[in-house]
Amino acid sequence: MSAVFGGPCGSLGKSLLIIDGIEQLDPLRRWMLRRFCKQSGQTLLATMHQKLAGFHVIHQTATDIDLAGRIVRRLLADTPWMIDSAEAHLRQIWNQHDGNFRNLWSSMYDWYQLQTVHLPS
Repeated sequence: MSAVFGGPCGSLGKSLLIIDGIEQLDPLRRWMLRRFCKQSGQTLLATMHQKLAGFHVIHQTATDIDLAGRIVRRLLADTPWMIDSAEAHLRQIWNQHDGNFRNLWSSMYDWYQLQTVHLPS
């Protein structure tokens, strides 16, 4: 699940530092970043896919298979003959990706490439 967290690096001060995917930083770098923000009076706003200690949740998103299905139908609107098999594949891999849309779409892209490799150009 994607979630957006705000780091308590002080009240809104001189500037706002926004980090996308802060969980990709190792714990020492996260600590150094938070310390820098606190000392410089900056506010830290970060996105992450799992909760990390020391950050407060300000907004959390949720995914579900119905949303993924609607997106698949919209993306394949120009190729309606692929929609049923795409939705079947989506249902097959949904639990494997635990609702993580980034990984889900990567798998769906690979599936799509395999399906279209033999289509005439």
